[in-house]
Amino acid sequence: MPLFCANLFFSFFAVVGRVGENISLPLWVDSTNGNLSGRSVDSYFVLSFASLSFVVIFGLATLFIRIYSPQDIGETEKRFPQLLLFLIGLCDALNGAMIVFASKGSRTPPYLQAILGNFGISFNHIIQVSD
Repeated sequence: MPLFCANLFFSFFAVVGRVGENISLPLWVDSTNGNLSGRSVDSYFVLSFASLSFVVIFGLATLFIRIYSPQDIGETEKRFPQLLLFLIGLCDALNGAMIVFASKGSRTPPYLQAILGNFGISFNHIIQVSD
């Protein structure tokens, strides 16, 4: 597969995933709040469910590569510093926890959630340019 097509494919799914998260997460968290039965979806259930989904999806993908195509795991992947992977995962987990915690409509108004999410893009560019 050409690199351009792969970049286009993954960027499309990154944008669709982010938009899906921004739309569905507040709706999911606020979906059962205020029902007569008194049930509500806890934000930490949503975080746990999303984290478990990532573990299952990427775990199965890694297992698939290790079983059916072990030659695709090269020396670069084997020698990559594990501490850096841990720090990336830790920061991603903290980001997910903050997003899920703030996604409740009573904590952060839904119209501000989109603005704050888009602010992260410009903040990321500012940090990358300053390096």
